[in-house]
Amino acid sequence: MSRSGFARTTARLNRETVPFLVAIGVWPAVCFTTAMTTARSALLVSAVEEDHEFLGQVFSQQGWILYKARTLEAAVGFLRRTPVPVVMTEQDLPLGNWKDVLAAIQQLPRTPLLIVTARLADELLWAEVLNLGGHDVLSQPFQVSELLWVLGNAWRRGENNCTRALKLKGRPVLAYAQ
Repeated sequence: MSRSGFARTTARLNRETVPFLVAIGVWPAVCFTTAMTTARSALLVSAVEEDHEFLGQVFSQQGWILYKARTLEAAVGFLRRTPVPVVMTEQDLPLGNWKDVLAAIQQLPRTPLLIVTARLADELLWAEVLNLGGHDVLSQPFQVSELLWVLGNAWRRGENNCTRALKLKGRPVLAYAQ
């Protein structure tokens, strides 16, 4: 099958077929989130309304989907129903912090990548986030170019993880429809 044939086949996957393919072992579970999100998406966990508005505008301009939660509890409930490849969270939340978010997402069957946002981001926070299993740190106020780079890198990492999982299972690697 040609490369364009793979793209056409993958583009037809939807909310009904992907879970079925995962359940019968044809599609690795690690790829579920990537296949479900042909449009780029992320969950923002923040109590700051300005962050919701700014990031919502950036995502909208890029044609991406931004889901929003104001608390850790709301975020975990959402993630149990709707897997996303990336979670962005403030360093400090009203009832918890980024470590609580990381612990919660690591309990999910499909662990999204975590990006921590902080007004006082420094090397110590960055090292701690990476050492504990987070993906990256974004400093605030947000710079659009840095935001786009970090999110793009996270999505590419998720797709690469999926490609490796498919190769390990001995299945042909599918090209993702963009």
